[in-house]
Amino acid sequence: LYGNFGQGFKQKQKARGTKFGLSIGGWTLSDQFSSIASTETGRRTFAKSSVKLMLDLGLDFLDIDWEYPVQGGNDSPPVPHHPDDIKNYVLLLSAIRDEFKTLPWKAELSVASPAGPDNYRHW
Repeated sequence: LYGNFGQGFKQKQKARGTKFGLSIGGWTLSDQFSSIASTETGRRTFAKSSVKLMLDLGLDFLDIDWEYPVQGGNDSPPVPHHPDDIKNYVLLLSAIRDEFKTLPWKAELSVASPAGPDNYRHW
């Protein structure tokens, strides 16, 4: 293994409790979340493929960084958003947790949440 994954693997060998995860989304890559989270099929497909990727990469957790439910984030181009996003976000996270139940260990799920009042008012 090379790069970040190689270094992460070496670190895990040295310190067995070290955890590495996969963060999905972010400022420039949140444009599909509203659509994905809006349907049961989208949520289940995302959950299954995300957990499979986590397993394939030998990672310990998933982090979802949706910027931002309900109001969008990146202005150019604007991130699609909908008033039901926060409700659907909870359902998306629940679908991921359900998928975690199929794993032989307890995987972890985290979210990147906003700190500014303009961005957390819908949470």
